[in-house]
Amino acid sequence: MNIFFLNKKIFYGSIIALAVILLCGCFFYSLSPVNQQKGATMLVFEIQHGEGFYDVGKNLSEGNFIRSALSFDILLLLSDRMSQLKPGEYKFNQGMSAFAIADELTDSTEREVTVTIPEGSNIYEIDGILSKALVIHAGDLINFYWYRSGRCRRKTS
Repeated sequence: MNIFFLNKKIFYGSIIALAVILLCGCFFYSLSPVNQQKGATMLVFEIQHGEGFYDVGKNLSEGNFIRSALSFDILLLLSDRMSQLKPGEYKFNQGMSAFAIADELTDSTEREVTVTIPEGSNIYEIDGILSKALVIHAGDLINFYWYRSGRCRRKTS
C-alpha cells in the first residue's frame, strides 16, 4: 500500500512541477520583445500624471510595445516598482523587452536632452524644436508666452 501512495505523490508532484515550469516559461516569453528585428522604429509613449501601473501596462500592450499587460503588471509588482512610474514622454521601439521598458519607466535619473536653437528663431519655431525633442508638448511655449504677456490665451491646435 505504501508504494501506491508514494507513486501517487510522485505523479502529482511531477504534474505540479511541470505546470510551474510551463507557467514560468509563458511568463518570461510574454516579457520578451514584441519585435526581434534590429532597427525597429522608435515610437513615443506617454504616461500622464496620476496614471496607475495597471493603465500603463494596458496602454503599452495596446500600443504593441509589450506582449502582455498582465505580465508587465506582475513584473512591476514582483520588483516593487509599481509606484515608481514617472510621468512623461518616452521613446521605445518594439525590440525592447518588458524588463528594459520597466527600467526606463522607473529610472529615477532625469533625462537630459540637448537642443540647439538657431539664432533668430521665433517663438513658434522654438516651440516646434522643443516639442520635437519631447521637452514640451506642441504649443506649450506659445501658450505660456501669451499667458505671461497678459494677452488672452491662444489655442495653437
